[in-house]
Amino acid sequence: MGSGIAPRLAKDHMLSLYDSDEKRAKDLAKEIHATAYHNPAEAVMSAEATILAVKPQNLQAVSRLIQEPLRTKRLLVSILAGVSTQVLREHFPHVPILRMMPNLAVSYGQGVIGLAENHELEPEVKKSVEEICLPLGYSYWMAEDKLNALTSLTGSGPAFVLVLIESMVEAAIAMGFNADQGRELVLQMLTGTLAMLRETEGHPGNLKWKVTSPGGTTIAGLQKLEEGAVRAGVFNSFLAAFQRAQELNHSR
Repeated sequence: MGSGIAPRLAKDHMLSLYDSDEKRAKDLAKEIHATAYHNPAEAVMSAEATILAVKPQNLQAVSRLIQEPLRTKRLLVSILAGVSTQVLREHFPHVPILRMMPNLAVSYGQGVIGLAENHELEPEVKKSVEEICLPLGYSYWMAEDKLNALTSLTGSGPAFVLVLIESMVEAAIAMGFNADQGRELVLQMLTGTLAMLRETEGHPGNLKWKVTSPGGTTIAGLQKLEEGAVRAGVFNSFLAAFQRAQELNHSR
């Protein structure tokens, strides 16, 4: 996720990078005109804000390396899933902390970024964070206990949507289109559907009924969706992801 965020932020900010894979950091730094460092302490030394993008199990080892240079009170932004502000505070007791949960679409500037409300943060810091997030997508402040739900909805959600898109393209192939044509037609159909939904701001069911003629093709297809329990499958997929997120959170 860090390598997805960095190119977007590099357009407006000078970045210092560190990765345990030094070559990876150097290659990315060269690509986005940033600076790669040999150790994390050097990378965070003069940074106005540090984005912590490591695996949760590596938190303790990394915190030992950067705890001292972070004593300058500059902001620490964590994207570690399932690691609470309270736990982060145990590792970094002297700096302002913000939990941020982005999804993969931040790499394309269309992400969803959850920002955990933290009353320790000054209003100007929160405003600065919102401005930093602009190249990444759409940011939302929320209670920290909602981040697991956000991760399940917007983090896991794309995988579920992609399964549906895959099935639509395969249906297009079955009806005689080639794969490229099917993909393009499905993507445009989805783009148009989302545009209609955003413009009308109504319940999705209202639009569904508008394209469902009595005794027509659409209602025949909808009947099959209900027979296949697609609605229940989608619903339960999100809840299963949420339950797993809760389990992982409690295990750390």
